[in-house]
Amino acid sequence: MRWLWLFDGRVDLTRGRVERARTSATLTSLEARLLTRLAEPAPHMVDRATLRHDVWGYGPRVHTQALEQAVRRLRCKLEHDPSAPRHLLTEHGVGYRLWLGERPPAVAPADRFVGRAAELRALDHWLDQPEPTLLTVVGAGGVGKSRLVRQWAHERGEQLEIVPLGDDP
Repeated sequence: MRWLWLFDGRVDLTRGRVERARTSATLTSLEARLLTRLAEPAPHMVDRATLRHDVWGYGPRVHTQALEQAVRRLRCKLEHDPSAPRHLLTEHGVGYRLWLGERPPAVAPADRFVGRAAELRALDHWLDQPEPTLLTVVGAGGVGKSRLVRQWAHERGEQLEIVPLGDDP
């Protein structure tokens, strides 16, 4: 039997059951495979492409929301409050991490922000103009626009205001 221990319960991966204080839920085989992949080794972050390949068998050119939908369903079964997860954590713009310790890890420190040096330089260029500038960073959802701008501000000790441009009031 293979168990994963939650803050208020446990997951039996062999039987595909989540058992919590007042509730229980059955895992689909896909959800059990996803949890198993995330649990080895915990609390290691696994990127989205790797999860899509290892759990679904998808190649790198397949674009789907299957992973995100599965994570949403799984959070409803694992988490006391799915909107504030403590076990199935998102590494924004990268992937997911399964946390089975006493408390979730802190947000990754600023020095772990890698691979976006060109974008940070572009922000420097546009925002170091002699006249005050309004800059809008655009792109597809989930690519890390907000994290990029927060990192830029953190590294330079700048204050910033992020204004969401979505349809929500």
